[in-house]
Amino acid sequence: MDIGTSNHTEATLKLLLRDTDQVSRPVVNQMEMHPLFQQTQLRRYMESQGIVCTGYMSLGSPNRPGRDRFKEHRADMLDPVIQSIAAQNGIAPAQVCLNWAYLRENKSGGYVAMSTRTDWMVDNLRAATQDFLIPEQMLALSGDDTPEHPGIDANNRLIWGQVFLWPEALGDWRVLWNDSQVFETRAGYEKFKKSYAQHYAVWQETAVCVPDMGASSHAH
Repeated sequence: MDIGTSNHTEATLKLLLRDTDQVSRPVVNQMEMHPLFQQTQLRRYMESQGIVCTGYMSLGSPNRPGRDRFKEHRADMLDPVIQSIAAQNGIAPAQVCLNWAYLRENKSGGYVAMSTRTDWMVDNLRAATQDFLIPEQMLALSGDDTPEHPGIDANNRLIWGQVFLWPEALGDWRVLWNDSQVFETRAGYEKFKKSYAQHYAVWQETAVCVPDMGASSHAH
């Protein structure tokens, strides 16, 4: 039986791999990936460790819960590049997103797409079995790290995970993903928590502007 993980960052994966043997190490990691949030470097790191990546939110999940909707978010299927490619190929923008996920990085990953309509399910399956997009269109979507071909990745994370924050994160959901607060043990976290309480007390006394620890969890 193979083991999979979800939402690991590079730092947390390194801790996991350090403490697992070849039998129990994960073989797949599910992570948010779509054209406007490609996570290319993290994906390549996972694959360098022999872990296949499969993407959720591959269509932007337009019907996701209200707690996960914010004005900063963009809709992949409304992106002008995606809509242009869809028109060129005579397919739906959703198929562009899914075929991109299927073809990218030499077809080394996968995606999760949910639908309740039979015709959409068929379209989703076709996107996983046919090469709709030509190399020039893939380049327009993924880019190649040059000014001439920037791609459309907009770092547009849709699942912030703000409901999982700990108090010392001060409502900044980005600490879940940027490896700035990763604790190896519970004891390590408790030590950090005690130190942070002292730091925060001094901060309140001396800083000109102090964020409210009880502020909205999606504050920047």
